Amino acid sequence: MGHTGEGTKDSVAAKSEQQISLRDYMLAQATEHAMQEVLSGRPIPADAQHHLEEAAPAGAGERLWEVTKDGIKKIPQGFIHSLDPRNIIPNVAIGFGIGAGTKLLLPKAGPVGKVAAAAIGLYFVGKPLLTGYGKAYFAETRGDMDEASTILGDTVGGMPVAIVEGGIGAKLGAGAMGKLLATRGAQPFVNWKEAQFAKLDRHVDTASAGVQNFAFKRLGIGSPVMLGEGRSGFVPPYVLETLAKNTRDPAFLETIKKTEALRLGGPRLTRATPEIGKDYKGAREVYDAQGQETIGVKARSEGQAKTGNVEVDTVYDYTGDVRSFYKEVHGRNSIDGNGMKMESTVNYGVNFENAFWDGARMTYGRPGPQSPFKTFIKRDVTGHEITHGVTAFESNLVYRNQPGALNEHLSDVYGALVEQRVLGQKAREATWLVGDGIWKEGVKGRALRDMKNPGTAYDDPMLGKDPQPAHMKDFVRTRRDNGGVH
Repeated sequence: MGHTGEGTKDSVAAKSEQQISLRDYMLAQATEHAMQEVLSGRPIPADAQHHLEEAAPAGAGERLWEVTKDGIKKIPQGFIHSLDPRNIIPNVAIGFGIGAGTKLLLPKAGPVGKVAAAAIGLYFVGKPLLTGYGKAYFAETRGDMDEASTILGDTVGGMPVAIVEGGIGAKLGAGAMGKLLATRGAQPFVNWKEAQFAKLDRHVDTASAGVQNFAFKRLGIGSPVMLGEGRSGFVPPYVLETLAKNTRDPAFLETIKKTEALRLGGPRLTRATPEIGKDYKGAREVYDAQGQETIGVKARSEGQAKTGNVEVDTVYDYTGDVRSFYKEVHGRNSIDGNGMKMESTVNYGVNFENAFWDGARMTYGRPGPQSPFKTFIKRDVTGHEITHGVTAFESNLVYRNQPGALNEHLSDVYGALVEQRVLGQKAREATWLVGDGIWKEGVKGRALRDMKNPGTAYDDPMLGKDPQPAHMKDFVRTRRDNGGVH
């Protein structure tokens, strides 16, 4: 009898569990059926209505978790809903509006435009998700939670189809607006828009660089960033930034800061600009700054004998090589084509790790004792920087992005050609190095750049590896270095 009683209890328990499972299953089916009834407008069965009116779990975390699980289960159903043909035209229309609107209002590139475009995308994806989880968080009944999970399932499940349909509409909208903006009448607006976003982008770049420089100087994190719209001089910003990071030598930070302040190609240094338009036949004048950050004192003028000052005399000779190259090979009378004086300053500053054309004259910094640079007074460096002056007078290429890169390339090539002419080399015999001999002994490098074998000029622990791309497939898109001009 005892055995029979225990068997009866087990049988009852099993039957009870089956009834509970069956009840839960039927309740779930009824709930889903009820939601369909709500959507169709038909009356909801009493059992399903009762379940929907049940109080939601008390804990917000529990509600959110249950809604997430149920939402995942409803993703396939959401995908099926998205295939409804009635959704195609609205999705394409919304995409068309977004594409046309972004083309009209946002710039082609830049951080502000990217942030705005990302914000638009996040809005259309994030809004329904926030709505669903908001309903779950504040849910009072099971019905509220079921509605929230349906929103999640429809959003995630319908996203692939909505992206395709919306993408087609966006492409059509952007194309139509692009044709409109390409008309002559729209150009004033387009130019105004790009100018306004360029200003905003500069503010963003400045703020970002300020944060990075603060983190580097005060916290020792990351690396410094060079600012400025003008040219950065012969040594690219990324080289100075890497040296500042790897050596912690304040000289490189100071060079970055002072180069920014010079705004090369903008305001001149402290002496009057050489007279332009007057034919001096490219007469040379070399000044010695004697470690000061000024034009310096005149040390040698055209036709005068050697001074015994190696820097002064060498720059005098190299400037003559560049002048004769442009005169005898290209028939050009000095930098501006009209015979302007060719002025230079040597020994600029203390530990000033750069050389530059400031829009009117050449200036050569004096490397510090801990610097990897031996000298900036090299014939191809002189040719490179003076060619920036020729380019400015001849075409005035915008010093940013591809036009700026072309500007730098012209200087690299003509600097190398000056060197080849003096050495009597043919193109195939030349090294095509830029800054050959600027490194001190012990530095693992041949030059600053190698045009014959890009990316191989140096590879040194202090400098890092030469980052020059050798092929367009390695093209780097960046806002640093005026859009990667170097």
